[in-house]
Formats: sequence, C-alpha cells, structure tokens
Amino acid sequence: MILLYSRIKTILYIILIFLFTEGVSYSQPRYMAVQSLASISKQNFTLYQNYPNPFNPETTIKYALKQKGFVSMKVFSILGKEVSTLVYEEKPAGSYEVKYNAENLPSGIYLYQLNVNGNIQTKRFILLK
Repeated sequence: MILLYSRIKTILYIILIFLFTEGVSYSQPRYMAVQSLASISKQNFTLYQNYPNPFNPETTIKYALKQKGFVSMKVFSILGKEVSTLVYEEKPAGSYEVKYNAENLPSGIYLYQLNVNGNIQTKRFILLK
C-alpha cells in the first residue's frame, strides 16, 4: 500500500512539473530528473516551444542540432502513451522545423520529446478543438 501511494505521488509530481513548467530534460537511463541549467546547456541540441500554442489542428516545432546525430521526435499523451513519431533518422547539424497535424486527436495536453543520441528534452503543448 505504501509503495502504491509513493508511485501515485511521483506520477502526480511529474504531471505538475509538465503543467507548470516549460518541460523537463533528462538523459539515459530513462527516468525523470530535473537538471540544472548548466547541464542542459551542454546538450548538443535545442528544442524550441511549438507555435502556435494552444493549436488547432496544426502546429510547428523547431529544433537545432549543434552536431550530427540520430534524432527521434515523438508525441505522447499526458498519460505517457505514444501518439505519433515525427522524426526518426540521422540528421546533420542545422536547424529544422516539423509541422504536426493533430486533426485525429482529441483536445488535451500532449508532450513532444526530442531524443538526440540518448539526450532527451520534453516540452508540452495544448490541442484545443
């Protein structure tokens, strides 16, 4: 019972972080940990907030790579279910823009996650229909 309470408390804390901050960054292994600004700045990529936000039904997500790397960008529901994969390929250094159309999804809060060579950054966006 205590273990279940602890897990529920942790999940609620993570949801609150996503609702009241711009996002969370972490590196492998895949557990949530808020990093200091110094460690985030050492990453070899930048993930920008989507625009417009809130959106209906299309939004633009920009990111920049400082060096070549394998890029994976995925969209998740607020409950953690993977909704779609936007990018899954090797990319050279540079700036990129991804258009995301969510016309088949219900209104709600979603997360988009950029994984570059095992370094991960996540931000949230809101779909309003």
